[in-house]
Amino acid sequence: MRSYADGRRRVLVVGLGSYAFGRESRAVRTFRHMEGVAPYFLIPKWGDGSVDSLLQRSGFSFDRVPFGYLGRSRPLWSAITVAHMPLLQWRIVRGYRDKGCETVIVLNSQAIINAPLALWMLKYLYKADIVLYLGDIPAETWLHRRVANLANQLARRVIVISEAVKRGLLAVGFAPERIDVVHNGLDLEEFMNVVPIDFRARFGWAEESPLIGFVGQFQEGKGVWDFVKAARITVGNRDSVRFLLVGPRNLHPKLEHALRAFIDDHGLADHIVFTGRIETMARVYAALDILVAPSICEEALGNVVMEAMASGTPVIGTLSGGIPEMIREGETGFLVAKKDPEELAAHILRLLKDPELRAKMGTAARERVAEAFDIKNNVRKLEQLLFSEG
Repeated sequence: MRSYADGRRRVLVVGLGSYAFGRESRAVRTFRHMEGVAPYFLIPKWGDGSVDSLLQRSGFSFDRVPFGYLGRSRPLWSAITVAHMPLLQWRIVRGYRDKGCETVIVLNSQAIINAPLALWMLKYLYKADIVLYLGDIPAETWLHRRVANLANQLARRVIVISEAVKRGLLAVGFAPERIDVVHNGLDLEEFMNVVPIDFRARFGWAEESPLIGFVGQFQEGKGVWDFVKAARITVGNRDSVRFLLVGPRNLHPKLEHALRAFIDDHGLADHIVFTGRIETMARVYAALDILVAPSICEEALGNVVMEAMASGTPVIGTLSGGIPEMIREGETGFLVAKKDPEELAAHILRLLKDPELRAKMGTAARERVAEAFDIKNNVRKLEQLLFSEG
């Protein structure tokens, strides 16, 4: 292990995406709490600038390089990525060398697919310590089995954020003896004594209107259709309830247009609103009576669920990936099957009819996060695994 004047280890980090979504927020938050680490990030040159802003706010060093998409569904993007691959390999090796790094942390499988030659060179020519820190559940495809084969050769250790991710990696052939689970976490103080956003005043709603929220990207895998359908059922039973769709606009314009048409066709425009992206998310969760996380894709863990629970907000989630690792059924919230808006609505109505149960679940949710998802505790575990010799 090298010795530096400031005592911090130099780490090259690759694998952030082009947009600042859950994975990016989780990774940056984690590195922000690693006081003994000086990370240098290589991020995709093609993006909307949100990842740049995220890193700048945290004071991290980074450069843009041609990481890109590889897959049959987007042939033009894949061709551009392949054309830039030689430059990418060189930039990764140069960044590692010039910044005096000794460890490479890879955050997703696309980084391995993009840069296998660079990772080989770093491991065998520069004796780099390569660690995977993964927060995605891979599909069982030939490509991901190939990634598993490469990872088994290159990576000393694979650290994952949930048991659900571990199961997914084992299914495509990752070596089980190299995998460790460390849940990602939150700085709990960020969710304490927060002033809620006054959505009722903003949208002209009555003070007694209960607020139910969906937070995330408006895409089918996140279950946004089930949320809107559950809202229609709920409003039919309780007209005073209001629903918030919180997230960035126009990422999936066709879907958003279809959602708006559904809302208008069913006379729900006064009951369901799109808020757009909101930076102060702790204030959003504090304003909600209930959060609904209706994912139909396999969520690795789910920042939204964890953040709402840290805010003392009960969550109704689906039996998706790592969500059941956070929600304790009937204690901190409810778990329902995927694609079941009727069941979502039934649990929303149950909590609305029982304010005492809602408050009890909110308290239990906050205690659950403090017990298992405190970032200070989990980062210590992560650093021990990242920098241990075993």
